[in-house]
Amino acid sequence: MKKVFLLLFLLLPMWSQGKTLAPGKIAEYNFENNGNDAGPNAYTLAPTGSPAFSSAVVKYGVYSHGPVTNGNWYSAPAGLNTAYDGLTTYTIEGWFYLTSITNAPCIIRLNATNYIQVLPTTVFRWGAGGGTLNSSVAVSTLAWYYFAAKWNGTTRTFMVNATTDTVNNSATITTPAILIGRYSSTEVVTGQLDEFSFSNVAQATLPTVDPTGIIRKPRLNLRPSLTSRILDLLLPTSEVWARELDQWNESKRYTAIMDKLSMAKQKLSADLAYLKLTRTPTPKLSPTQTFTNTPVVSPTITPTPKVTK
Repeated sequence: MKKVFLLLFLLLPMWSQGKTLAPGKIAEYNFENNGNDAGPNAYTLAPTGSPAFSSAVVKYGVYSHGPVTNGNWYSAPAGLNTAYDGLTTYTIEGWFYLTSITNAPCIIRLNATNYIQVLPTTVFRWGAGGGTLNSSVAVSTLAWYYFAAKWNGTTRTFMVNATTDTVNNSATITTPAILIGRYSSTEVVTGQLDEFSFSNVAQATLPTVDPTGIIRKPRLNLRPSLTSRILDLLLPTSEVWARELDQWNESKRYTAIMDKLSMAKQKLSADLAYLKLTRTPTPKLSPTQTFTNTPVVSPTITPTPKVTK
């Protein structure tokens, strides 16, 4: 028993640095009005100028990052660049929403030859040292897209929403210089970015499609309770993820209820507007006017005299 408590004492401080991450997760950026790393490594993004955020166009949370301009953008800190240098397996995921593609916006640049970019022809491309891999999904504006770039040492897998494309060539990153939403002074994201994550493993599974659209893996609790921390130690990994999935499903049920309430509110507003247009207005009286009850007089009918022949 003493050994168990000693183990808990040694490991619990690890949770105090941030949220519990999936195996292999290096960093995650939720872009909640900042470039903070939601994981334990504290790889806070380095700002140039004043990076912009929006609460109007958001995929998850309250804020998203963007638009990116030549003078206002984020780059990776030295720790994240070092962690990705020479990796033979990795996964990079995120969401983007573009308002224009005429300038070939770069979603993320890993180094000069490894980047993910939307071309003006709507082609979504993952360029790497071993060659380019184009997605079979044509990207348009004013819509959220999920992407994942996965490299397992042999095969590159490029996922856009629920569609995957693969090719067998190298995508190892040497001397990374990671830029978020920017390749050059002109190839910047006109739009929004949300929920970027970096792993040092080729994830076995990626998000799929359900009736409500593309979903991502559940964002884990940023400040787990003491009980949750202990359970994470004692339960097998599969059971931990099952518990997190239950929390995610509960969140989806709450979202569905809120959507129904929102639809009901919109219908009620439409019904009230219709009644306002179709009702007969009640005449307004001046202060000196009063209604009088005028008696209704029935007409007097005089019988016609009968004529005797």
